[in-house]
Amino acid sequence: MGTQLWMWWLLISIIFFIIEILSPSVFFFACLGVGALFGLFASLVISNTWVQWAIFFVGSVVFVVLSRPLAKKFAAGSGQTRNSNVDELIGKKAVVIKEITAMQKGNVRVDNEDWLASGTENIGKDEIVEIIKVEGVTLFVKK
Repeated sequence: MGTQLWMWWLLISIIFFIIEILSPSVFFFACLGVGALFGLFASLVISNTWVQWAIFFVGSVVFVVLSRPLAKKFAAGSGQTRNSNVDELIGKKAVVIKEITAMQKGNVRVDNEDWLASGTENIGKDEIVEIIKVEGVTLFVKK
């Protein structure tokens, strides 16, 4: 290895960065990749392999500690919750395209999409209803 040790550190760093890209971790392997880059730079000026490994470990730990608040910020997002697409249907108006009875589901059209619909009362074709709840593929509606 000798004078070409920097190439090994570069290879190790690249491998850690590839693992980070392929894994759903929160910057862990990237931190090790940065630590390996520290080891690479150390190998250019320090020939002692143990010192290079120490710099790798210290650099990795420092980067983990420094990147943790950043990772939490990205994981938390803006702090606001957003409804899923289906939840955004709640409160919208729909047109009944197949009669709904208390005992039988019908169909409604909302935003040019047809949905299975259920209600607690009889609702005739072409009536306008409001979506009050979504469960699976069924919209619960009322007049």
